[in-house]
Amino acid sequence: MNEELTGQTIFKYELDMVHKVSTNEIYAGCHYSKRVKYKDGYRWEMKRVLSNGMYPIQQDKRIHIKFTFIFINRPFDASNCSYMAKLIEDALKLNGVIKDDSIEYVSGVTFNIIIGEQNKIIIEGISNGSVLNYQSDRKSIMQLRRKSENKAAKSAIKRICKGDRGTRLERV
Repeated sequence: MNEELTGQTIFKYELDMVHKVSTNEIYAGCHYSKRVKYKDGYRWEMKRVLSNGMYPIQQDKRIHIKFTFIFINRPFDASNCSYMAKLIEDALKLNGVIKDDSIEYVSGVTFNIIIGEQNKIIIEGISNGSVLNYQSDRKSIMQLRRKSENKAAKSAIKRICKGDRGTRLERV
């Protein structure tokens, strides 16, 4: 499925690929000190980019983050870029570009891989137009759960009242 993301671009940053690290390397048992080095590298690269006049945004809508990984040679598979994307997403949060990387603020991520003249990463935050309504969605889900719990409890009480003493009230 090749569909374009629609919505207003909230931010766009271009970072140097300070560490070309595959998700496979992490699964293979990369040492903790190396993972810290990778994390710090992307955190400082984001700080460098922001110090060049790129300022954090006021986030009042959920966004979709689009990562474009540009490789000189030997590009990774899209899913093998997920570790670098996660490090950058955390750096966006640590540097105040996004409030949080939870579902309440980030609706999804997309990876694009291209061959270019320089190893770099372009990050775009695209507003999908939905206001931060995760809490109201969560509230609706909780109300539905309570209704189903109440129905289960009521039917159990009816069975007990009819003389079915073997029925136990259990939380659903």
